[in-house]
Amino acid sequence: MGMMQFSNDLRRIINETHEEAVRAQSREILPAHYMLAILHSGKNRITDFLESEDVDLQRFESFLLADLQRVRIASRSEDRELPISMAARDVLDRTALEAENLGAKTLEVLHLFLALLQRAGDSTHRFFVELNVDCELLRSKLLYHRDFFNLEELLLSDTPSTDSLFGMSALGNDNDASDGDDEEEESGEEKDSSEFCIDLTGLAQSGKLDPVVGRARELERLTQILCRRKKNNPVVIGEPGVGKTALVEGLAQRIVSGVVPRQLRSKRILMLDMNSVVAGTKYRGQFEERMKNIIDEVSKRSDTILYIDELHSVVGAGAASGTMDAANILKQPLARGFFQCIGSTTIDDYRKQIEQDAALARRFQKVELDPCSEEMAVQILLRLQPKYEEYHKVRYTREAIEACVALTQRYVADRALPDKAIDAMDEAGARAAVCQWHESERVRVIANLQEVAQGSLELLSDDDEQYASMRQQQRALGLELEYASKECQENGNECVEVTEETVAAVVSMMANVPIQRVQASESERLLQMESVFVKEIVGQDDAVSVVARAIRRNRSGLRDPNRPIGSFLFLGPTGVGKTYLAKVLAKYLFESERNFVRIDMSEFQEKNSISRLLGTTPGYIGYEEGGQLTEQVRHHPYSVVLFDEIEKAAPEVYNVLLQLLDDGRLTDGAGRIVDFKNTIIIMTSNVGSRALSEFGAGIGFSTPSRKENLRERECKYIEDALKRQFSPEFLNRIDELVFFNSLTVDDMEKVLKIEIEKIRKRMGELGIQVKLTKAALAYLVKEGYDPKYGARPLRRAIQRYIEDLLADALLRKSALESVVIDYKEGVGTFIKQQRTDRRLEGVH
Repeated sequence: MGMMQFSNDLRRIINETHEEAVRAQSREILPAHYMLAILHSGKNRITDFLESEDVDLQRFESFLLADLQRVRIASRSEDRELPISMAARDVLDRTALEAENLGAKTLEVLHLFLALLQRAGDSTHRFFVELNVDCELLRSKLLYHRDFFNLEELLLSDTPSTDSLFGMSALGNDNDASDGDDEEEESGEEKDSSEFCIDLTGLAQSGKLDPVVGRARELERLTQILCRRKKNNPVVIGEPGVGKTALVEGLAQRIVSGVVPRQLRSKRILMLDMNSVVAGTKYRGQFEERMKNIIDEVSKRSDTILYIDELHSVVGAGAASGTMDAANILKQPLARGFFQCIGSTTIDDYRKQIEQDAALARRFQKVELDPCSEEMAVQILLRLQPKYEEYHKVRYTREAIEACVALTQRYVADRALPDKAIDAMDEAGARAAVCQWHESERVRVIANLQEVAQGSLELLSDDDEQYASMRQQQRALGLELEYASKECQENGNECVEVTEETVAAVVSMMANVPIQRVQASESERLLQMESVFVKEIVGQDDAVSVVARAIRRNRSGLRDPNRPIGSFLFLGPTGVGKTYLAKVLAKYLFESERNFVRIDMSEFQEKNSISRLLGTTPGYIGYEEGGQLTEQVRHHPYSVVLFDEIEKAAPEVYNVLLQLLDDGRLTDGAGRIVDFKNTIIIMTSNVGSRALSEFGAGIGFSTPSRKENLRERECKYIEDALKRQFSPEFLNRIDELVFFNSLTVDDMEKVLKIEIEKIRKRMGELGIQVKLTKAALAYLVKEGYDPKYGARPLRRAIQRYIEDLLADALLRKSALESVVIDYKEGVGTFIKQQRTDRRLEGVH
């Protein structure tokens, strides 16, 4: 409480507290004795307020006395001084804190009563809890009716005050020589400076900090450094989200509870806001003056520890031409031990900012903070559960808590525990609360619709044609409103439950992952892969089967968790469906084309083109943009990555892919690790296929009698070509070599039907039916079949013989409703309209 003075009323209450303890035959002075002294001091402002709130003072007194009976001992001599308990000392500390928060210059009975209200578990707090009185609401009423306690008189009193820069108690300055104008000027400056710091120990006393679970080893290390004689300034280093600030808050809570060594028991931790210090410093020297005043203030108080979050921000902060930054201002006071400081920063920022300044780095002792384990994260969430349940008015199941940790750890790879799990828990609670609000909003909308229907019904006569229909609609809305109101009332009476499904939906949005995958319902989809793919991928049943088996094997948990889901090298001639299979795979597994990343390797034939994949190193133009590959996967970690025509890339690119295929990660130009563990890597190549086609035997082309032997020879030929093209360490990291067949005439007919179906669907949206005769089908297959080029010539034939004619007819705004595409020898294809007599013919 420092030098802040007691008012006469509070001093009288404190003196009477000893008498109350003696009368109650207590061993020591307890918080309940303070409350009894207030009640027994006669009519005062506190008792008047309680009576205005219908509080039975006699019942209150009986409750306090009954509570003290449990600690009653033999009668003691009234002359003997009773010790003050730790709980009573804490009440006095909270009293000073309440006075500071209210801006008072003296400690009043009001502040003592507010402090008693804040101590959960003490007699005063428990009395109001048993009366179902919200202590926070009671506190708000006290502060709202501040004039009831004549606070204007308190604030304008002539009691001397020496409030500090931080709104703390006085430093013991007894100099009263300054005149009134100077005092007012100093008061204004002090009020501005109080905005620079936040008292963490004060927040801990008020119970406004979240509990800290685990981290006993790190807290012990932090405590040891603070207890050193020299170089007693720790800096907490860790990845974003591991709990660096929470660790310091945990130390503040330990100090408040007294679970610290003797040297730290009276300490206060003040968090410095560097943004507030820099803000408004327009002129040279203003920033240095602010920093010097802050350092001088902290240096005068041996019980103050300054905490600088984001310590790297002091490097360069406030620096201008001819001035020093905050880091240089701090160096000398820290070196001489004028005050103690705790810092926290990330690993990257410490390396880039702090370590570069050796003079600053040696003044701090590192406390490294690793991401917590999944088990510890679950315990942290369980401790935080009551706070989030109270805020969102929901109830979390144990499965939901565990899912917050497990799902974020699996699907949110670019953030650390426990921060990402806490975010998932918070958003899941918000989602459940919003869903409940939507139900009540639905009732309101239905009620409005029913009111509109009722109004329309009153405007219609009984014999009106619309009367019966409107009457039926009004009754239906009434029944729906009754059902919705009943359901909303039932749900409103019950606390909304946050389940594992709610968490899965939240994580799905956080990680850009399909909800089916997060909900672990993908097993059925994996089992149906072949049956779905063969409908779109024609003539490649063996290739589809190889890919499906490999993905199922890897997704079942048998694969190395540090590698991609699967890595494949698709081999075969052009136009047989290698790239198309990759697209279908991405859409089927991840349900979005955004999760398909295509890299054309013909663009990476130069050595320096690797920077386009990973991002330019710092110092070069485009450094901030990132790499084409790493940025896509960083934002969409669940993707199919296609390296098209891999053999056309420079050999140096293959070396980059070695790390990706083996460890499932890459480091981009900015030094960030990009996780590829949830990607499917597909590479396509035509190696060996061109040479086989020159010999007249493309992949899959053979007579029935020699089919198996020929295919084995072709595969062996391509494998030999691969060994000449790629290094053994590259080929050895690929899960499967997938061979694609050349397309036969029958395959081309199936492809044609699939493409025609797409045209029918598009034309159907325009209200036009399209049909294809067998003659036209045979003609298009004949025109579009070329075993060297696969299905691409067929696509061009469809464009030439079908789409062009349809486009001309649509642009001429012909009245097309049902169109038949046919072929007559010697004439070509033509389109005839069945409804009208006009015919549109095109000869090709």
